[in-house]
Amino acid sequence: MATNEDVLNELLAEARKRQRKKTDLLDFEPQIKEMMRLNISLPIILGWLEKEDKKTTLPALRRYVKKAFGEDHYEDFTRRNGWMKVKAEKEEQKPHEPKASAAPDSLDGGEPGASTVPPATDPPATAQDFANKAKAERAALLLSPESKSQNKTPPAIALRCLALKDGIEPLKKRENIPPEVYLPGDLEHPKIPGLMLSLEDRLYSAALEYANENGEVKLETLDEKRFRILWRHPIAMTPTMTGDSFTKMDENSYKKQ
Repeated sequence: MATNEDVLNELLAEARKRQRKKTDLLDFEPQIKEMMRLNISLPIILGWLEKEDKKTTLPALRRYVKKAFGEDHYEDFTRRNGWMKVKAEKEEQKPHEPKASAAPDSLDGGEPGASTVPPATDPPATAQDFANKAKAERAALLLSPESKSQNKTPPAIALRCLALKDGIEPLKKRENIPPEVYLPGDLEHPKIPGLMLSLEDRLYSAALEYANENGEVKLETLDEKRFRILWRHPIAMTPTMTGDSFTKMDENSYKKQ
């Protein structure tokens, strides 16, 4: 016959099994911090974690970010991307309702006087989310297995556009161009990695001037401008398994005698 001590041990063991495992993202902390620096939203970061076989939830990820980097860092992240402003505007638009007083009885059988306010959720997607997708592609290079094995902090992006010249007529709206190109917000230049373009920069009909990491002034080439106007990303060359099997043709054999 089981004793009271045996029953208590079984209950404790069952409680430990059901205890929710705490979110541990320590191995991904440098990558998460860098993606937040690139203004990539938490839902996109969550999707990347799932691809890395790290199962968690958006509220758990938000709590971990606040605990690991601090409340100030998280608030600056949301304020910098306008999400905090959107949330504040929603709060202002809501009608002010008096707070419900503690009721002696609860209609749903819960705690007397318990609040029925639903938990806070993330604001809807904005134009900035389109920019986050482009930045996520660049951040993926930093999150490759080679980068994680070396555990290096990626270099800071220092490219910036210079002031646009006055009197330049902007580009007209073209067909077959992604809609986010004509929305407010920053997008990365399709041909110059790390160079963020505002809406005015993207519609600039002349060649852009920008400063590189060393402070040198560069002028957008005709090829780079063409990719910006058509908003097409270059296709990377992929080496094939039989690439080394070919012999380069000797053009001297075909010269006229």
